[in-house]
Amino acid sequence: MEKENKISVTQKNPPFSTLLLNARSGDGASIIKIVEIFEPDIYNLARFIQLPQEDVIQTLKAELIQLIKQSDIS
Repeated sequence: MEKENKISVTQKNPPFSTLLLNARSGDGASIIKIVEIFEPDIYNLARFIQLPQEDVIQTLKAELIQLIKQSDIS
């Protein structure tokens, strides 16, 4: 059974801290929303890396997701 204290991410702009807490508890929609928030920065960084842009973007997104899942709340 899922946690009862999860806050819905269906509101238009939930606070980032709410998204982060939900993402860390396994909410896929929150993870997607966080990746969308960082997409402009990811695309900007990808321009400066001397590899195929699609590979760089995919790697940066995967690393961001891994960081979200691994990081400690403290």
